Amino acid sequence: MKKILLAMTVASLCMANSVQAQDNSATLDINGTVNGISSGCIVNITGLYGHTGVVKLEGVIESLPTQGQKATHPTEVTYSVGGCSSPIALQLRGTADDADGTTLANVHTDDTVASGVGIGLFDSNNAPLSINSSLMTLDESNSGSFSLQLVKLRNQTQVVGSVAASLTIDIVRL
Repeated sequence: MKKILLAMTVASLCMANSVQAQDNSATLDINGTVNGISSGCIVNITGLYGHTGVVKLEGVIESLPTQGQKATHPTEVTYSVGGCSSPIALQLRGTADDADGTTLANVHTDDTVASGVGIGLFDSNNAPLSINSSLMTLDESNSGSFSLQLVKLRNQTQVVGSVAASLTIDIVRL
């Protein structure tokens, strides 16, 4: 009887050990970047009436410049950059329009959306900048400005309505 009890105990322990040894694998996702320059560049932007990160644009279709023309009544956005240890430039990125791809597209999607209209990007002299390709170099003050204005898209019919877009300001190391 003792031998049977001992055999059952040993068998139970072996089964318990095999249960404890089950493979419970896990996945760890790792992301990161390697950069040879230790720097924490920060871009600060100020839009209309000193609001950070918000710009409100309005316009009458008949008075809007056509895509590629100089701005007529732009809204200025100022920026300053700090914490950079190397020469940099800024690049404006976003969804490009479907006319010639140089302005920021209207991505508003409800029933009141304007069509044939985009958001033009302009330098401090009101000359057009191209979305996703123009670089703005910084002066000694590490600050500057660019402007935004609604524009008529080339070869499209304009319809009044609402406009929305998102603009990303990228830091480009030179």
